[in-house]
Amino acid sequence: MKNTKFTQEQIAELTNLTKTKIGKDGRTIITSPVRISFPRVSEPRKINGKDIYEVCIMIASEDTEKALMVMVNNYKKEVFPDFDTVRLPFQKQETLSSKYQGFEDGLFFNASSSFSVNVVSSDKTKLTKEQVKERLYGGVWAICSLSLYKYGKDGKFGIGFNLRNIMLVADDIKFESTEPKKDDFEGIKIVGKFNVPSPDSFFKEKEDNTFPVNGLSPADLVDSGWTKDLILKAGYTESQCAKYGI
Repeated sequence: MKNTKFTQEQIAELTNLTKTKIGKDGRTIITSPVRISFPRVSEPRKINGKDIYEVCIMIASEDTEKALMVMVNNYKKEVFPDFDTVRLPFQKQETLSSKYQGFEDGLFFNASSSFSVNVVSSDKTKLTKEQVKERLYGGVWAICSLSLYKYGKDGKFGIGFNLRNIMLVADDIKFESTEPKKDDFEGIKIVGKFNVPSPDSFFKEKEDNTFPVNGLSPADLVDSGWTKDLILKAGYTESQCAKYGI
């Protein structure tokens, strides 16, 4: 696993602190320690006007991976006995390894809830919203309480994970946003009214700017809050302003 302070031996020890436990109903599970990415628990995101609390769970143990696969496949046989094509929640980490920190080998999946999720520390103390915001970050290790659900719409059927509760287990290196490569946007130039600089930024970096301002007309500048005096200061003429009734 990438972007971690732990050795492979330490990760093996960490993920074996507790064994994956599947409920008697075959639909609930308590994972062994897993690594969290993209947490949205203290501040949920809105989907169709509803709050959705979610995390991305990166599996770091073969035992957990096997247990989850068996559980999901058994559930699939139960709820979709007559369907061959059913979307499962698992994805390969390697598909995101070049874009995001932490992803390397094994599987990952998303778990979500439309209800607020309890987060506790390793001593089972419930954390406040502010504590969750600080301590539940991309890169932290946790044990997750999950349950399975099925869905089907427009001929597409699948299985997903509900997120129930989270116990924080161990701190690790915090995942940072991946910086775009310098040449990602080479050759792209945005001009026109969607790229109007503020007067302050334009004149502050005047040596790097040229007339006309980003290829804009005086009318475009006025629409974005520029005054006539500032337009003239930028190099436009009285006749150019008059052409647009300025």
